[in-house]
Amino acid sequence: MSRIAFDHVSYCYGNQWQGELQYALKDVSFSMEQGEYVAIIGKTGSGKSTFLQHVNGLLKPTEGTVLFNDKDIHQKDVSIRKIRQKVSLCFQYPEYQLFEENVLKDICFGPSNMGYSEEECLKKARYAMDLLELPRSLEKVSPFSLSGGQKRRVALAGILAMEPEFLVLDEPVAGMDQRGKDNLFELLARLNEENEIGIILVSHDMDDVAAHAERLIVMDQGQIIMDDETRKVFREREMFKNLGLELPHPVSFYYKLKDEGFGISSEEEDLPMTVRELANYISLYLPKNRITGGVV
Repeated sequence: MSRIAFDHVSYCYGNQWQGELQYALKDVSFSMEQGEYVAIIGKTGSGKSTFLQHVNGLLKPTEGTVLFNDKDIHQKDVSIRKIRQKVSLCFQYPEYQLFEENVLKDICFGPSNMGYSEEECLKKARYAMDLLELPRSLEKVSPFSLSGGQKRRVALAGILAMEPEFLVLDEPVAGMDQRGKDNLFELLARLNEENEIGIILVSHDMDDVAAHAERLIVMDQGQIIMDDETRKVFREREMFKNLGLELPHPVSFYYKLKDEGFGISSEEEDLPMTVRELANYISLYLPKNRITGGVV
């Protein structure tokens, strides 16, 4: 299984107005294995996007080392193109990157650019289309004539055709309706579970993070300030308050119930991370609780 790691990575840039070095990342150490599902959160300017651009070598650290399978990706004998095949970065609105005359050619572009034969490119492209449930009837259709959701699927198919081991996504559901979001997250879960693709997800939507990520990284001022299981991270109410970050709605509602004396007192119980889990919690515990002022 492949592995990504940051070894004390810092990245800084000059401030043209003050003549000072400003750190976008500062002494960041991190590792993840293929097959993990990791989310990264933090306020705007916390270093999330800079972090992502280091994962597959779009940026080179000012200090420290980025490693893929324990090898510095910026060494001269390492092919950065192959790294980017294994670690694919998907920016916001990937559909804006579509440019070919038809869907099949657009999806084939990545494998073709990597040197695969036409036959291999077609095989990889059609495999990616099947993963994304894109019908073969779209192969000769212009990608610009598709719906917004279909365009995004075609763009993702172009990434998946390169058969990445890690998929790095920066706000992948921006601008999508709820049905589109649900479909995309269902796809990511399937890729993660069935194809063992490692997922790194940057999102401002805490409900999405709570519902899907197994591990959660919190960034502030270019540093990782917490890295743990998602449920454990969302227990740090004071940290979220101090950082000006919201909790997921089910978690926030749960804490409001607790503050009002509802529920049970154990700190070991699982936080309800989704609406369904919150509903289960309410049905299990609240009818049994009597508090001053009435019966719930």
